[in-house]
Amino acid sequence: MIKILQPGLYTSIQDEGRWGYRAKGVPLSGAMDQYAMHFANHLLGNEANAAVLEMTMMGPHLKFEVDTFFVITGATFSGELNGKPIENYAKTQAQKGDELKIKPPGKGVYGYIAFENGIQSETVLGSQSWYHPVTSKGKLEKGDVIQLNEIKTGKKRSYSSISYTPDYFNLREIKADKGPEWSDVSQKNQKKLRELTITVGPSSNRMAISLEHEEDLAAPEIITAPVQPGTIQMTPSGKLVALMRDAQTSGGYSRIFQLNDEAITQLAQVQPNQKVRLTID
Repeated sequence: MIKILQPGLYTSIQDEGRWGYRAKGVPLSGAMDQYAMHFANHLLGNEANAAVLEMTMMGPHLKFEVDTFFVITGATFSGELNGKPIENYAKTQAQKGDELKIKPPGKGVYGYIAFENGIQSETVLGSQSWYHPVTSKGKLEKGDVIQLNEIKTGKKRSYSSISYTPDYFNLREIKADKGPEWSDVSQKNQKKLRELTITVGPSSNRMAISLEHEEDLAAPEIITAPVQPGTIQMTPSGKLVALMRDAQTSGGYSRIFQLNDEAITQLAQVQPNQKVRLTID
């Protein structure tokens, strides 16, 4: 097992998400950066959907109570095992009694710690992803204990690493598709929206990212309609909000853009107060 000495800013257990229940009002949830989660599991030989720890801006301080291997991916968090720096995107061995401290990232927002054979935790509606109140907890707290799945007998333990830095940390342009209410926006505002520079707001989280801008925009309200992760809504006053993995399932604001999975990951990893351009693909 692993003991949580300090939980970090917002650290939770995530997998690919809770599919098939949005019609009942249950958010999808799952890792904000699915690519980084899958990469970590791949380096360990885990199943792609094995549950991992997701870190947000400030990582945790962990104590290992069992021998295992782990990998850190995603945002450029700096890890130290017993005070010694370790590589990201590398399979690292931890022994019972070792302590892992994670420092804030230079680039990106969300990072992942995967453990060999995955995390053992409650499964609700087919997923281990935390989302309170669907699950009993929403984030780690000091003193929590994480159980790991047992290593299969005879499983080969070998080190693996890769020299890799995701390109999306340096992107300054994110492509979007036109949303269902795009045609309801005036021609003048459509022109402004085609190459809009936005700033990620400081209050952004797993549910939604605030997209601040300086343009004079407006869009009509609509009858409540389905939304999904990646939907970018515009309020009548012109405020833009990008819905993310923990988003609600319906909303009454115009759906101006829709992001695909790649664009969701790119936007999720933009740090608060940084600027990017939204362009129509």
